[in-house]
Formats: sequence, C-alpha cells, structure tokens
Amino acid sequence: TLEEISQKNATSTKMRPSTSQSVFDDHRVGDHTKGLTNSQSGYLDRTTNNLSRVQQEHVTPKFDIYGNLVQSKRKNLAENGTAKLPSGWTSPGAKKPMYQTRTELMESRRKERIPDLTYDLDGDGIVGGRDLVIAKHFDKDKDGRLNTAERKAANEALRNGFERKFVWGVEQCGADRPYRLMQRRGKILDSDDFGSLKETYPKHPDSEIKPLHRTRSELLEVRRKANLDNLAEQKKRWDIENPSEVVQKQVRSEFYVEKPTHRSYSQITEEKRLKARADAGLTVQTSDIKVVNKDPSTTYKSTPEVGTKKDLEQKRREKDLNDFLKLQNSNHVDSIQRLQDRELSLVRLAINGKKGKTYREVCENRKKGTLDYNMRTFSNPSIGIHGRELPKFGESQRKEWWKNKEGYNPNPNSTSHTFLKQRQKFWAKDDDLLINEHVEHKPGPDAFKADHKMRERREEVPEKINQVNHFPGMNENALEMDVKKV
Repeated sequence: TLEEISQKNATSTKMRPSTSQSVFDDHRVGDHTKGLTNSQSGYLDRTTNNLSRVQQEHVTPKFDIYGNLVQSKRKNLAENGTAKLPSGWTSPGAKKPMYQTRTELMESRRKERIPDLTYDLDGDGIVGGRDLVIAKHFDKDKDGRLNTAERKAANEALRNGFERKFVWGVEQCGADRPYRLMQRRGKILDSDDFGSLKETYPKHPDSEIKPLHRTRSELLEVRRKANLDNLAEQKKRWDIENPSEVVQKQVRSEFYVEKPTHRSYSQITEEKRLKARADAGLTVQTSDIKVVNKDPSTTYKSTPEVGTKKDLEQKRREKDLNDFLKLQNSNHVDSIQRLQDRELSLVRLAINGKKGKTYREVCENRKKGTLDYNMRTFSNPSIGIHGRELPKFGESQRKEWWKNKEGYNPNPNSTSHTFLKQRQKFWAKDDDLLINEHVEHKPGPDAFKADHKMRERREEVPEKINQVNHFPGMNENALEMDVKKV
C-alpha cells in the first residue's frame, strides 16, 4: 500500500548518511579542528549544513539536441529524507481507492468507450458512428445508456428531421479534402452555399427601408433625366416669353373659294369616268360577270324548279340530247371508222418500206426539239469577236479527241502496244519450234545512215574570246596593220 511504501522510504533515508556529513566528520576528527574557537566551530557547522542541503537539492542539468537548457519539472517530494503524502491517504478512515493499479483504470476506461446497446437507434443491432453521435445528445444523465424517456425523445427528434442538422461522411476525405467545409455560428457551410450564414447576423435596422434606386448607376441615370427635363421645361418657358418668330396673319388670294365643289383633281377625274360610262350605256358601278343566281345557297325554296332526283336526271338527259342534235351535222368519227383509219395507215407504211420509229425514239426527238427551242428562245449565247455564236463543246467534238490527230489510222495492224513490240522482235518465235528449224534474219542497213551524210566543218572553234574573227572576209594581217595605225 501507499502507507507501507512511504514508511519504507523514510527508514532508508534516515539510515543513509550524506557524503558531505561523513567528509566533515573525518575532518573534525583530524588535526585540522584542533585549536579552533567557538565562533570558528559554529561557522564550520553552518557551512557543513549548507553544503549538505545544496547536495540534496542539486539536479543535474539537461540539454536538448539544440543546446538549450531543459528546465526540470521534478519537485522535491521529500524533505529531510521523508516524502510528504496527502493526509487523506494515510488517515485511518480514508476511502479506499476504486482502482488499485493503473491497468485496472485503463481497463475500466476501455469498457466505458464501448457504447451501450440502447444507443442503437436504427435497430440494425450495431451501434454505428451516427447512432453514437445522435444518442449522446439525448443522454441527459450521462450514464452511458438511454432510458425509456430519452429513447422516446430521440426517436421523436429523428422523425422531425434532427439528423439533417449534421453533415455526414466528411471523415472519408480526410483533413486535406478538396472542398471547403466550415461551421460558423451554428451553421454548417460548404463551397456551394454560403447563404445560410446571413441568418446568423442580427437584422440591420435599415434593412426594412426600400430605397428608391437600387444601384448608384440607376440613381445617376434618374438624375440625368431629371436635369434634361428641367432644361427642356426652362427652354419651353423661354420660347414662350421670347418667341423666335412672329406669326403673321394669313393673307388669302382674291380667287379663294371657301367651299369649292371639288376638293381634288382625282375627284374631277372620277366624275368624268362615270359620265363616260353613262354615255356608253353602261352601269355606273361595275358588276361581276358571273351569274349570281346559280350560286349555291342554303336558303329554303318552297317551289323549286326540280322537285325530285328523277326529274333532275330526266332534265339533264334532255339537255344532253339537244346538245347532240346540234352536233349531228359535224364530221363525227365513230370507233369503227377510227379502227379502219389506223389499219390503213399501217398498210401504207408497209408498202412504202420506211422504217418506223419506236416510242423511245419519238420521245428522244421531242425532247431534243424542246431543248433546241428553249436554247434558241431563252438562252444567253456567247458571242465571239466575229459576231457569231461560239461553237459548243458537243458541236465541236464530233469524234473522239484521239481521232483528230493527224495520221490517225482507224484500222492498225497491231491493236495493242504489247502486240506491236512482239511483232518487232524478229527473233521471237514460239517455244514449240526446234532449234534447227530456226532461221536467223539479219536486219538491213539503217535507212537514215545510208541517206544522211555528215557535213564537214571547216571553221575551227576558238579557245579564247580575243581569237574570234568578227570580219571573216578580211585578211588577218591587214587587220593587224590597221589596228597598229590606229
């Protein structure tokens, strides 16, 4: 126990003499103390006591790695060899400590850190981090568990949105999270929304005052317009008081008519047009040439011209018959006559022996004729310097471009370049011929070399520019004499 430890330390301190005291006793016993007076002996005793006290209080100085002195925090718990202990530890009626060793204390604290199962608010059988934080707010008596009333209050708060007052999952990103998150005056703020921070400030007394102008620019604009209106008003008053011109009284002509019969020349023209229509026997107002009495309408007629559909069909048949009687004297061709005419035309074509045209050829000719007519009538021809229309590409290229070359042979002996080269190889023979059957043909002399003869060159080519004779008809010696005379 602590009491036994303190008694043991005190006994060992009394039994162990100090070094300075033993050294002093040796000196006193020696010859050095002989012949001292009482005052000298007292001084020697005081010095010995001070030396003993200094040695007991001395602490070896300590320095850190940078050479700085480290102050010792050790306290002198013992005085005169005996440690001072609290009176409550050694008194007979002292309370026994709850934990005898530090291991028991640490074990108890570790068990206290394990939350009670009543903190499980979501009912999953495990007390998670979110359950522990919320349950701590409702553990009023701080006994490490929730009773019935506290658990009821916690469930009610969760239903009312108490969990939304916190920001969860922040610890997943660590301290170096890329987004900003802080708490100011009870409000949790992030980088996306700082608007809730204004709710923590007191209401400004001028916040209820609605200004006439929201910005300074708007205020300056209003003032500028007011100044312009003021200047315009002053200008108007100045013009009234100081007119720039005096209005003269209107002087009318002597031929002026107050109320004329015609106000404009167009009115006179319109009257003349109506009078001309009346003189020609026409109506004053123009009317539509259509017969308006036959227009369909939805008005009911009690006595219509045709009462039933049968009467309407009979009336239409009579009208068609009258139209046919009017055309009976015309040259009408019935279907039999048309068939006979068609057969006679085929017979005439067969007798003449001319080849007829197909429907496709007829369409092509019609299309070509229409195109030619449009080109002659509506086209914008290109006129050349000779005053006539330039020829078109289709008209100028009547045959392929390679056929326009001079010396073109439409039926050559060799139809390909490969066949031509093969024919020019006089030694080329088929592989199935024997060697003894091969007859070598020597080529004749070159016709160009036989006809062409090289002309001899008499003039020598000068090697230097000063050796060139610019006067070939003159003698070189006479030319040198003339040069010397000059």
